[in-house]
Amino acid sequence: MDLGERLTAKQYRSQAARWRQFAAEATTPQTRTHLLGLARQCEFLAGNVGDVMADIAAAEQERARRPDMPQ
Repeated sequence: MDLGERLTAKQYRSQAARWRQFAAEATTPQTRTHLLGLARQCEFLAGNVGDVMADIAAAEQERARRPDMPQ
C-alpha cells in the first residue's frame, strides 16, 4: 500500500508554524481551535519522524551485521 510522500520533521514544523500564523489571524474561535489542532498534529508528526528514522537506521545496521537476515 502506497502511503504517499512523507514530510521531514523540519517540513512538519514549518507547516505547524503556518497553521499557528493562520490561527492568529482567524476571525472565529472555531476556526482558531481547528487551526491550532492542525498545528498540534504537525508537531506530533514531526516528533515521530525522528523516532521512525532511528528505528529504520537500527534495523539497517542489524541487517548489515547479520548477512543471513532476509532483505
